Amino acid sequence: MRAPGRPRLRRLVVAAASGAAAIVATAAPAAAHTVGGVDATNYATTIRSVSPADPDVTVRVADNGDRLELTNTGRTDVVVVGYDDEAYLRVGPRGVFENVRSPAVFLNRVRRDPEPPPPSADPEAPPRWRKVSDGQTARWHDHRAHWMGAQDPPIVARRPGEEHLVQRFRIDVRAD
Repeated sequence: MRAPGRPRLRRLVVAAASGAAAIVATAAPAAAHTVGGVDATNYATTIRSVSPADPDVTVRVADNGDRLELTNTGRTDVVVVGYDDEAYLRVGPRGVFENVRSPAVFLNRVRRDPEPPPPSADPEAPPRWRKVSDGQTARWHDHRAHWMGAQDPPIVARRPGEEHLVQRFRIDVRAD
């Protein structure tokens, strides 16, 4: 039995890898990113796969790895799943919507050290959708897609002149 407010159909998985290359000496990662703009960085986020493949759904890395972008040109909505397995974003023919009860809406507003979400952000509550765009493309910052540490990862600190796989992550997308 499915939870209320959760689409029950097929699930897409966005699998990605976040890698670091400390080949160019630029600012440390903690100072190299802002949600409000695109800065130079030694970190790269790469989409490895979208599974199962769906010709109506495309996912890409945007803004030098600071954001992910999902476009859905299909006739049905897809729902990006948040950090607590809750409905976070809904993208489809009627536009882009965010679930104001999703903690991810609040956590993703800043790149580092986000404030705790307000009590109204309840991942167990039924979604409350707010329209944010008439288009069919959502673009958002996602903490799963970048290194969150204040210092370089240990492998990067030990061997800074090489390229490293820093972390793997996945983001589920439920489709109608």
